[in-house]
Amino acid sequence: MTGKGRELADMMERRKVDILCVQETRWKGSKARNIGAGFKLFYYGVDSKRNGVGVVLKEEFGRNVLEVKRVSDRVMRLKLEIEGVMLNVVSGYAPQVGCELEEKERFWSELDEVMESIPTVRSLTEKIAALEVCIQTLERVSESESSVVSVGESLDALGGVSNPPSPALEPSQWGKWVTTLRHNCKAKANAKAHPREHHSSLLHVSNRFALLSEAPTEKPERALVIGDSILRHVKLARPLGAPAALVRCIPGARVPDLAGNLRVLGKHRFSKIVIHVGANDIRLRQSEVTKSNMVEVCKLAKAMSDAVICSGPIPMRRGDVSYSRLWLLNCWMSRWCSENNLGFIDNWTIFEGKAGLLGRDGVHPTREGAALISCSIAHSLRTGLGNL
Repeated sequence: MTGKGRELADMMERRKVDILCVQETRWKGSKARNIGAGFKLFYYGVDSKRNGVGVVLKEEFGRNVLEVKRVSDRVMRLKLEIEGVMLNVVSGYAPQVGCELEEKERFWSELDEVMESIPTVRSLTEKIAALEVCIQTLERVSESESSVVSVGESLDALGGVSNPPSPALEPSQWGKWVTTLRHNCKAKANAKAHPREHHSSLLHVSNRFALLSEAPTEKPERALVIGDSILRHVKLARPLGAPAALVRCIPGARVPDLAGNLRVLGKHRFSKIVIHVGANDIRLRQSEVTKSNMVEVCKLAKAMSDAVICSGPIPMRRGDVSYSRLWLLNCWMSRWCSENNLGFIDNWTIFEGKAGLLGRDGVHPTREGAALISCSIAHSLRTGLGNL
């Protein structure tokens, strides 16, 4: 910013910009100064050679500033009132790729602290969480309705509920109205030439789909695959003679969300449970809390099934911080599952360094990537093991 203040003010006046966040100011101190053309700069920095953030306001807005919170030389916040509206302006300067991991984590924690201090952001976060709960409830309702419809369609396709044939009525038992069939001469001749044989044995009919049968039937247990939106396009083939696996995709789910869904399914028993989660939990930047939640949800799944398999995260392309956190979570899950006799699917090895498996957002797998995840989960369900 040294020597560039007047040039910046002229640019803002020319382009009619009233508020501007600037980074890499390289001004030491925490002050406010006029840079010309009716603009005022609030800045903060600890080193005159690197970093530094600031916010430039029109001078008329500068008189409406209520609070200036200088967190570090990478994050600062201005709170001002304009025409009765509270406005929070946050200026952040993210670390570059070559910076240390500790510096990157410090920046994100500082930025989270500033954002959570804004009431509007906190209110939006609570509303989003409530909306996610409503969406999950609607998905469960729609899934139950679709399962009832699919059972009805399967019964219709198989001819419905079969009943034993009723015996033929004698002529004396016919009602008042009798329908007679007209036969032509050719049909009568064929009937005389080939008389119909009558069998006294009855045809035994059984219905394995009888819903009202009182006889106890043992239903084979099916597997459960539960996780976040990474499972959106996962399709599992139905094994011969076994029920299809239940795949439950919960967009935006964290580990506690999966635990809540498992408690809803607590009355059911599954042969195996595959858990895929982790990508949404790293946003909290609370590694120990995430690990503790993983342990709890695996204990809950063990009480509902004979085998539990953890599906590891895939390498997202959303910055170095997310990548490193996912890598550390994957390493911990692999080691912890091995120590506690749980299956583990190492998706990291499958996806790392392979093009065309992640979508444009760098988070969700493509159709090819989803097919690979499907194959890995299917293999684990057949063998009971996780590592391929």
